[in-house]
Formats: sequence, C-alpha cells, structure tokens
Amino acid sequence: MKISKQEFNQIQKYLDKVELTQVDLRNEVLDHMITSIEQRKLDQNLSFEELFGQEIKKWKKDLDNDYSSWLGLFWSGPRIMIKKCSKMTTVFFLRIFLIAALLAGLMFSGNQSSELIFWFTRIIGYAYLIGMCIMILLWFRIKASGFESTYKFLFKAHAVGFGFAYVTFNPLWSNILLSTNDNKILFVHYFASIFWLGLFYFFVNLHTSHFRLSKKLLVK
Repeated sequence: MKISKQEFNQIQKYLDKVELTQVDLRNEVLDHMITSIEQRKLDQNLSFEELFGQEIKKWKKDLDNDYSSWLGLFWSGPRIMIKKCSKMTTVFFLRIFLIAALLAGLMFSGNQSSELIFWFTRIIGYAYLIGMCIMILLWFRIKASGFESTYKFLFKAHAVGFGFAYVTFNPLWSNILLSTNDNKILFVHYFASIFWLGLFYFFVNLHTSHFRLSKKLLVK
C-alpha cells in the first residue's frame, strides 16, 4: 500500500530534523523507510504512525549525531554520514601514504645534490600554490551546485585545514632541506611533500564524485 503525500512529507521532516541533508544518503534512507513501511502496511495491517515509529527506532543508531577524529570535533552529523566520510578518508589517505612512501624511497636512493633539492622544493612549493587556487575554484563550483552531498561535506571539512597547511608549511618559505645533511630529515621531507601534494587528488576526486551524483539526480 502506497504512502500518502502527507506521510511522505512527515518522513522528510524527520530526516530534516536529524540533519541528514546529504542527498546520496538521504535518498537511500528515504527509499528504505518508504519501502519498509509500504510492505509492512500490507503484511501487518498497522497504521502509518506505528510503522513510522518502528522505522525511527530502527534507524536511530545510524542517524544519531556523531563525529570522527578524521574530521575533528567541529564536524559532526548523522552517524551514517560520518562513517562514510571516515571510510573514504581512510582509504584515500592510505593509498596516498603508500604512493608517497614509494616515491620518497626512490628519490632518497638517488643522488642528493643541492641542486636537485633546490628544484624539488621549488616545484613542490609552486605546485602547492597552484593546487590551492584550484581547490578554491573547485569549492566554489561545488557550492554553486545547490545541493548537499557527503562529498561536499568532506571537501569542506578537510579543505580549510589543508589549505592553511599548504600556505603555512610551503617549502618556498623555508630552506630547511638545503641547510641539512641529515638523511632522516631529507627522507621525511620528501615523503611529507609528496604526500601533501598527493592530497590534491583527494579533493579533485570529491569534486568529481559530487557532480557525478548531480548527473544521477538529473536522470532520476
């Protein structure tokens, strides 16, 4: 038995109340709730209010407010969304970590001339600044899209901190690599520079995923 428009709106109001505004998850939860209620209306002959109350209890754990150390205390939301953000962040960071470690090891095994180090710091430094400008453009595109998604939330949560780091710890402002002969410091700087540079791919991917979701919404 199909739910009425009024009942549909009641479910929407509940999702607004728990602040599940990210359409990729909101549509999923909404579909599950509606399908479950409509099916059990036929099987159990219960009222909408009874069935909807049961759905609220069933989804309570997933929709309670939560936060993650990956995002910080200031970025909270429904647990189902925070879990998705944490999983995406973990997978991306681990992938970039392994690539950065491999590339840093290859660079470290070669000739550590002062000229090589000089050009490495310059290239990385300018890449940070260019990447920062690209991140700003990507954010304005996402913001102008007019809808919320997990990808938008994750982009915003990480962009502020990483953007600050790209400017503050830019190797263009420091000559530490040119002034040290410590191999451990050289390796750590190679690794950190490549890792931070690789995170630009993380933001590009979030931007792409957000607009891929937009196309799916238009198709529906």
